Formats: sequence, C-alpha cells, structure tokens
Amino acid sequence: MDKKEIRKTMMVKRQELDNRLDKEALIYSKALEIAQDKEVIAVFVSFNTEVDTHKFIKTLLDEGKVVCCPKIDQGTMKFFRIESFNDLSKGHFNVLEPTTHLEYQAVDFDLIFVPLLAFNEKGYRVGYGKGYYDQFLVKTKGLKVGLAFAMQKVDFNFQSTLDVACDVIITEEER
Repeated sequence: MDKKEIRKTMMVKRQELDNRLDKEALIYSKALEIAQDKEVIAVFVSFNTEVDTHKFIKTLLDEGKVVCCPKIDQGTMKFFRIESFNDLSKGHFNVLEPTTHLEYQAVDFDLIFVPLLAFNEKGYRVGYGKGYYDQFLVKTKGLKVGLAFAMQKVDFNFQSTLDVACDVIITEEER
C-alpha cells in the first residue's frame, strides 16, 4: 500500500470512527500532560475529522503558554503566535490560520503537535502529501508529537528519506 492509498483509506476510516468524543478526551488529557512543562508550543488547528485541537488550544492559552499555529505563506508553512482563538480565520485549504504577524521559527519550539492521517511503529506519519510538516520538523529540536486515533496505525513501513518521524504518537490507547 502506498501513501496515496493510505490517505484515501484513513480519511474514510476517520469519518466512520465510533465514540470520537470519548477517544478525543483521552488524547486531550495525554497531550495536556506532555505540554505541562513546556512553554513555547506549536499546534495545528484541526479540521474535518482530525483529532480536535480547538479546546486544547484554548486550554494552552488559558494556562499562559506561548501558542503558535501554522499558516501557509508562499508555499511554506510558517508559525505565528496567537493570543486567543479569535486570532484565527479561514485560510489555505479552508483551515483556520493565524491572522497575527508575530512569527516564530522552528528552533523556538519546545513542543510541536503534528496532524497525521496514518502512522507506523517507528513514529513516521502520512500527512496530506504536501510535505509542509516534514520541511518544518527537520529544522526543530522540539519534541514532535503526533495526535491520532489508534485505528490510524498501520503495520508497514512507508517512509521515505524526506520523512521526519515523530518522537511520540498520542492515541486514546497509547503514548
């Protein structure tokens, strides 16, 4: 199975997922635990059937963390600090993106939460195919954490030389 097939399969599987809210609650609590001692955090703004990060982002902001979210700018993913959820509006791919202008660099982050469609035992992820995250993750020393549902795990190696593995994948079942 190649990455294109994995993407197609996982998008359907995520739509059909049962007990989503219960599973997200478990993922949310584990993610908060990891973020507890971190200060500068990059986090994706979820859309469609991804693990919901909206409440998570609000909680991090309430805790006084420096929260930065991605924005696609001239073919590159950049991260900008937000002070509230109101600092986001629909942008590239109809995903909520920062409207702010305070950019943070990859080296600034203690922790990066990463979206994914599938992952394997080695922590490699299948994203949406544009390579934005891999290009960003290769530049950071921060802890790279994927957020996913357990059913998104696949039992084979699909990674290429351009892929960057996550340090941790959080699901409702594992961390």
